[in-house]
Amino acid sequence: MPNGTKWYVSGVDEAEAILVVTRTSTDDRGRGRPSLIVVPTDAPGLERTVVPVEATTPEKQFTLFFDGVRVPAKKLIGVENDGLRQVFHGLNPERILGAALGNGIGR
Repeated sequence: MPNGTKWYVSGVDEAEAILVVTRTSTDDRGRGRPSLIVVPTDAPGLERTVVPVEATTPEKQFTLFFDGVRVPAKKLIGVENDGLRQVFHGLNPERILGAALGNGIGR
């Protein structure tokens, strides 16, 4: 998994694992090709720092630092390099439902 940083991740202190969208290769134009990977929150090389926020919320916000984090291939979700399509198939319905509920038109 590439090294990197992710800001404003909530609930890491309560989770056993996190779903990470990460670049696993690049296409012929140099654009990243993402994959979805389940990463245990106690994985070696994964560090977290609490982000101080002014809002009072039940969960804490974290910055995650990935430094040489390695996970077994069985932690890959779906097809390697097809993570963006997988994310949009899962997140778009969730966002539409959330918006409908927030506007009082969903049940």
